[in-house]
Order: sequence, then structure tokens, then C-alpha cells
Amino acid sequence: MTTFAEKLKRARRPRRTVEICLAGDLVDEFERLGKKLLEAQQKQTASASIEDSGEVVEIAEQMEALRPQIRELTEPFVIEAISGTKYRTLKQKYPPHEGEDGQIIDQDKALNVHVDDFAEPLIRACLVEPQFSDELWAETLEAITDGQWDELFHAAILVNEGRLTVPFSPVASAIVQSNSSE
Repeated sequence: MTTFAEKLKRARRPRRTVEICLAGDLVDEFERLGKKLLEAQQKQTASASIEDSGEVVEIAEQMEALRPQIRELTEPFVIEAISGTKYRTLKQKYPPHEGEDGQIIDQDKALNVHVDDFAEPLIRACLVEPQFSDELWAETLEAITDGQWDELFHAAILVNEGRLTVPFSPVASAIVQSNSSE
């Protein structure tokens, strides 16, 4: 039986990977083509014409040609929890702000921190990959959207405040069970 000390030596902090796509224009083009593809498919179905299938195939090929370009401009950001001690210390540096009524503002209540000031230091503390110089980080902040920023912040909160349990996949379990009975 494995002792707790042995388990502790094998401990790894929680991680999440957030895919940040920097190809907003190509994603827009892909989505535009997706709508065009649906229209062409509907037109083809309505006319039951073989001639219309060429347009469907052409649009699908254009969409598939964009996928590698979009993938090339997508970067996985790996976020890993920091120690509980470091996390609590970081939170203490950014106490929640109070409104004019003396109450903590709504945005800061859930985490009990000043969210606007806390987000960037938390993300930087948790970011494993990619590695950034301060200059490249500043450029990155200018390139990503608020939605992407929120994804990074949410991932950093999740790995630090989320609970870890033994994962279970009903799909994987069912597949294994059905294959073991053969």
C-alpha cells in the first residue's frame, strides 16, 4: 500500500489548457463559409440537382483549407495552480474594493479580491506555457480579446480554487465494459 508521503512525492498541481486563437479574421471567414455551405446544401436539397454539389464541395474545401491556418495561429496557454500559500498571499495583496455605501462591490464579492487588479498577477503566476518576456506579455495583452482574457482568468481561478476528485467518464467506462464482455 502506498503511503501518504509516497503519494505526496508524486503530487502534481491541477492544470488547464486554454486555446487562444489569434486568427480572428480567419475564424470569421470560416464561419461565413459555414453559412454559405448551409445555404448551398439547402439549395442542393431543394433542387435535387447534381450540378449544385460542385458548389458544396468547393465551399467545404475552402473551409478545410482555412483550418490549418487557424490552428497555426492558435496557442495553447497552460495554466497551473500555485501553492495554496502563494495563492492566499497573492489574494491578500488585492483586497476587494468597497462602493460608496461601504459594501464590497459586486464584482469583488465572489473571490473576495479586487478582481481587476488581481487577474493579471494571478494569470502570470499560473502561466506555465508559453513563456513571456514582459514586452511580449504586453503585446499579447493587446492582441487578445476580453473574452480570451476571461478564459485565462477563469482557468487560473479554477485550478486554484476548484476541487480535485477522481475523474470518471461514463462513456469511457461503458466502452471498456462492452469490450471486456466480448
